[in-house]
Amino acid sequence: MQELYDKCSIYLNGFTSEIEKSLPKELLELYNKTDDKKTSLLSIRIRFAKKLLVELNHLLKRVDYLRTAVFGEADDNVIEDMEDAA
Repeated sequence: MQELYDKCSIYLNGFTSEIEKSLPKELLELYNKTDDKKTSLLSIRIRFAKKLLVELNHLLKRVDYLRTAVFGEADDNVIEDMEDAA
């Protein structure tokens, strides 16, 4: 996850000139072909943000983080108790 974040952070936090220097060859060609550089740059940033979000979701699923963060343990007892109270 850290490696992907390091790779994507320049595209999400960098200035336009930094991003242009860091673009992979295929994205650089696509970027140079477009007339609207702002829209193209925004599309590139969204693409990398989406990659990061997908990887984060996979990481959270692997470690079952959301269940343990909300309920404090990996048990379903809390959910059952709430259903019985209703």
